[in-house]
Amino acid sequence: MSQWTHSICEDCWDKKNPTKLADRHGPGDDDICCFCQKKHNSGIYIRENPDNLTCKGAHVSGSKEDEE
Repeated sequence: MSQWTHSICEDCWDKKNPTKLADRHGPGDDDICCFCQKKHNSGIYIRENPDNLTCKGAHVSGSKEDEE
């Protein structure tokens, strides 16, 4: 996963984009929100500067793809 592609939970999406519906790919696998660090499965991913996030570009995921 690119350091600029980040998982975001529905709560953080709604706070960041109160008038816009998310382009969901899921429900997805268990994941960790790069904004609030809570576990979720929203399936929503966005592009964001990693320096502005709690993950700092070190995305943590529950999916097997990120473990390889």
